[in-house]
Amino acid sequence: MFTFLLGTLGGVALGGSYVLLNTPRSGADNQRLVKDLYYTTKYNVEEVQDKATNFQDAMATLNNELSYVQLDFVPEVMNSVNSLTEEADVYMRRINDSVNEMKADVEAMNMRIEARKNMDE
Repeated sequence: MFTFLLGTLGGVALGGSYVLLNTPRSGADNQRLVKDLYYTTKYNVEEVQDKATNFQDAMATLNNELSYVQLDFVPEVMNSVNSLTEEADVYMRRINDSVNEMKADVEAMNMRIEARKNMDE
């Protein structure tokens, strides 16, 4: 980045010098032109520096947020998921046990019904 700015400023200086030496303008016009060019370039360089600083700050903030997500948030979510999974397993076992008991009761009832049918025949 610094080399680019240095090259740009060098190109501006050489180009400006060439234009000033080969221009039909008066000295006062050239002075005004150089001052305008100087202030415009100074403003643009400061603006680029400010934007670069803002970008670096944004990247630092993003890095901090990603670190938080990676180190704090994700493990916390995983602990919650594991806890809920353990609780769900307990309920699933109870439900399966109840379903098995109901199946056994239904089978017993079917056997009784079949036995009564056989007795009635």
